[in-house]
Amino acid sequence: MLAIVNGVSTPINADQCMEDTSCQVECPTNPKSCVVINTKKKIPERKVPRRDQRFKTNVEGIYLIGDVSGVPLIKNAINEGGTVVDYISDDLKNEGPNNKAEYDVAVVGIGPAGLSAAVIAKQRGLKYIAIEQDKIVATIQQVYPAGKYVFFKPDTVETKGGIPLPGPGDSKENMLKGWLDSMMSNGVVINEEEGCKDIKQEDGVFTVVTEKGKAKEKISYKARKIIIAIGNRGTPMTLRVPGENLKTMMTPPPTVPKFCPSCGSGRKGAQQFCVVCGTPYPVTTEPPYETGKVQFKLSDPDDYVNKKCIIVGAGNSSIEAAVDLAGLKRDGEKITFTRNNDVTLVVRSDFKGDLKLGNKMNVYDCIDAG
Repeated sequence: MLAIVNGVSTPINADQCMEDTSCQVECPTNPKSCVVINTKKKIPERKVPRRDQRFKTNVEGIYLIGDVSGVPLIKNAINEGGTVVDYISDDLKNEGPNNKAEYDVAVVGIGPAGLSAAVIAKQRGLKYIAIEQDKIVATIQQVYPAGKYVFFKPDTVETKGGIPLPGPGDSKENMLKGWLDSMMSNGVVINEEEGCKDIKQEDGVFTVVTEKGKAKEKISYKARKIIIAIGNRGTPMTLRVPGENLKTMMTPPPTVPKFCPSCGSGRKGAQQFCVVCGTPYPVTTEPPYETGKVQFKLSDPDDYVNKKCIIVGAGNSSIEAAVDLAGLKRDGEKITFTRNNDVTLVVRSDFKGDLKLGNKMNVYDCIDAG
């Protein structure tokens, strides 16, 4: 019964309301923009982790910001990232020095909230470590479609964090470019593809244990304060079947940089030498690494060569993963397959109703081709 009208969620079929109340529970604005009226049902509070007005959790020294705290709007998350660092700066000054820690603050999760916090930490002169299990702002990169226009709500709130969000809205690409430009101009360093596995506290210092890269290299950092900005999309649904936790060894293919190491010019196609300065592109070969036989996202289809792959799901992400693993390529009416994987798509009932036409055409072409 709700639809987007001029960028705003609007009731269009009020008579079809089933008094589910979930719309009011999940509404991210304060005060609520979506309110269910004339109902006798008890509307529960939205379940979110507890924190105080300075974003502190029940554990002294750990702060919670962004989506995971129940504040999903991008502008609010950016502002929280800036504000929490100022709170931490004040707390560190009041506590005095502590030589047991390498860093003043560790930022775990680099979405808009975490990236904003990292930039402000750099600007404030704090020693920081910023950790992201995927890529920078990976959720927006992967979930938002190309060209999506993003409305910067709430309209009445000014952006005051470490990354820009000017005007009423912009395209996904322009928004992300502004964030990355701000990160680079401030000299902010992010540890990508490094997941936080444990946080322990001893003598007023936190030890953050991580696993880096496909090889799962164990690393630990000591920090005085922790900012948790992990979002709410980081825990995938499991299959709950025998063998789900089995491991296998993967050998990554050789990699070539996208830019010339000497002059910075972009590499095109299969070029082995830079066309500008003539420098040969270095080829890097990583050692085999242990990984789970069940993966929850397809990072790089080139990691799978001559494999038997099973994709579980009936939505756009599942279809796109299956098609990528099959290597479907179109050239007008001609269809070719660039990978030699044996791909099986497991669907419980039927394809989802919101399946994109292009994905539907691709998967049926793959099925027809065997």
